[in-house]
Amino acid sequence: MRVTNQMMLREALRGLQANLGRVSDAQERLSSGKRIRTPSDDPEGAARMMRMDALLRRFDQYRRNCGAAETRLSTEEAVLTAVREMVARVSAVGAEVSNDSEGHLGELALEEIRAVRQQVIDLANTRIGSEYIFGGSRTASPPFGPGGEYTGDGAVRRVEIADGTLIDTNHTGDVLFAPVLDRLNALEHTLENGDPAAIRDALGRLRQVEEDLLRLEAETGSRLSRLRQAGIHLGDAKADVLERRAGLADADPTEAVVTLMAAQDSLERTYAAVGRVISLSILPYLR
Repeated sequence: MRVTNQMMLREALRGLQANLGRVSDAQERLSSGKRIRTPSDDPEGAARMMRMDALLRRFDQYRRNCGAAETRLSTEEAVLTAVREMVARVSAVGAEVSNDSEGHLGELALEEIRAVRQQVIDLANTRIGSEYIFGGSRTASPPFGPGGEYTGDGAVRRVEIADGTLIDTNHTGDVLFAPVLDRLNALEHTLENGDPAAIRDALGRLRQVEEDLLRLEAETGSRLSRLRQAGIHLGDAKADVLERRAGLADADPTEAVVTLMAAQDSLERTYAAVGRVISLSILPYLR
């Protein structure tokens, strides 16, 4: 096949266009700092980045779950501490009444019990935002009525804090506060009757509730500790994925400069080649 000047010119122009594209690509890679800007730059690398992005989204969701659960459990822990301290105070007052042979402290003790009972009901109806946190799945209305009756359910809420790892984010009011209110009512009744033996028995039952509250408080604290450790682990895992993703996506500055210089050198050679072809093409017309 005879190679004409026209064919040589077309081939030279195609080479010129390709080299211009390489120079433009190298310049954009250097200015953006990104090695992979579109999937076509590195299909396998782009697929790995997409998997990493999905993993990062999961980490962010788990961290949001941890944050919401920590808020609930921290609030629960504070409420439990307050209720336990109030129960301890009532126990102390009740013990003074049981040792008061003259009966001067009975009315004061009754006032204290009634005030504490109302405070316990108020705390049992604690909300975070618009949600009552001690009613199980019934979060839209107070779980305890004015008389201390429980209207919630026994549903325990859970959140996922890692792949396949769930944690309970609440105790329900019937577990936490119903026994407290029952024992306070019983102590109030015995104080009204003035039976020393019954008062001592009611105080013993109230102290058992205090121990139960301490156990539940420790359980809540343990869940909080797990959440915080999970948050730290998620932060470390996210940082590791981000570092690996950056290593995959970001261009090495030195390599980018070398690539640009090579592309520019190739472009200059192509310009020279095109110039020679054009000279050959117009030479017959100059004779």
